Amino acid sequence: MRQPVEHDLEDPVTRPDLRHEDAAGVPTYEPVQPDYRKRRWLWIILILVGLVAAALIARWFASGSGKNQQRGRPPAAVAITKVTSTNVPVSLTALGTVTPVVNATVRAQLAGTIFSVSFREGQIVSRGQVIAQIDPRPYQLALAQAEANLARDNATLNAARVDLNRYRTLLSQDSIARQQVDTQAATVGQLNGTTAADRAAIGTARLNLAYTAVKSPITGRIGLRQVDIGNYVTPGDATGIAVVTQTDPIDVTFSLPQAQLAQVQARIGPGGSGLPVIALDQSTGTQIAT
Repeated sequence: MRQPVEHDLEDPVTRPDLRHEDAAGVPTYEPVQPDYRKRRWLWIILILVGLVAAALIARWFASGSGKNQQRGRPPAAVAITKVTSTNVPVSLTALGTVTPVVNATVRAQLAGTIFSVSFREGQIVSRGQVIAQIDPRPYQLALAQAEANLARDNATLNAARVDLNRYRTLLSQDSIARQQVDTQAATVGQLNGTTAADRAAIGTARLNLAYTAVKSPITGRIGLRQVDIGNYVTPGDATGIAVVTQTDPIDVTFSLPQAQLAQVQARIGPGGSGLPVIALDQSTGTQIAT
């Protein structure tokens, strides 16, 4: 005998409205599966709606921020100028080397002991400026001796001239022989030569005395000192006393690419307009010469 079967009407997988009865009158129920497809599409729609809303909100904030920036930005300044046609200068840049026009090694022109040195290394000296002094005392004595010789020979010459005049008077009176007059005339001529030699010796002594003051032959920057006080120098010293380098004017040598040689020659050649050259300091870029 069949027993009635009790079912829980609250079971989520059964529904009362799907009740059936079999041939014996016993009620049965059909299980119903939940609709998962509808739920999935519902979630997809909700996600799409959220994305669209987020995009709209972001766009709204972005447009509002851009407007605020445009409102706070001052208007751009606009300037108007006339367009003209002109020649644009072409500049050629090259690395140059500064070379002096004159380098003078200052040497002593006579032998002697360095008495004083009157320059600082690296200073600018002028032409004719004394940079060293050789002991002048020996040359002062030589000058004094030459002057004394001239004075002595002048006195002898004057006496010989007086005797010559006397002899000529006596010859006119036929009191002496002509040979004596001729001999005295020769003596006077010899003494004239002696006094001339004395004057030349005085000039040499004065020149040597002037050479004791060693002077710069040019204007420029003086280099390292090669002698000290007390050193004995001669004209044949290889190093000399110092080297003076002329700084004004001065040469700057540089090289350019061969491709630009024709342009440069056209400017500096016959009929050209010239080519200005500007020398700049490599470290600071300031102009130092043109």
